[in-house]
Amino acid sequence: MKALFFGGFLFLLASCSSQGTNAKAMGKAEACDSLAEIKSMPLRDGWPETDPAYLKISNNREVAKSCLLDRISDSTQMMDPRSEPTKVNNFAVGDLAFFLLYEFKMVPFEEVLPGEVTKQLAERGVFAYFEWVNKPGNRRQLQENCRKWIEENRGVRVN
Repeated sequence: MKALFFGGFLFLLASCSSQGTNAKAMGKAEACDSLAEIKSMPLRDGWPETDPAYLKISNNREVAKSCLLDRISDSTQMMDPRSEPTKVNNFAVGDLAFFLLYEFKMVPFEEVLPGEVTKQLAERGVFAYFEWVNKPGNRRQLQENCRKWIEENRGVRVN
């Protein structure tokens, strides 16, 4: 009887363990599926957010990191989920992916942008980023810069 109980317990434990593994694998495949559905983001770090698509990614940041990097080059247009006064009409899924990587403290905003853009940030703010990123080839450059920064700074969290 003890052997039967112990065998059943091991089976149950193995089932739960494999379900957890499948859930993680599914999470990686689905991590950015809802990226373009995000309608709002927290105004500041630590502020509450209720957007379910945002929370899905935010609650799985490490799982979402690689797909966010992949999506930086995505120029598909979407509604800008950021708060006023910096909303723009030409907002892409790739912009959101980049802003989330920055918000989740995975990449530094200024360090992955070219020098000419960072010089303009003080005067023009985030609009300097948008003007630059919407030029041909610059989304790919940003994506490569982010990948390189993460590779060279493994384990470093941005302040």
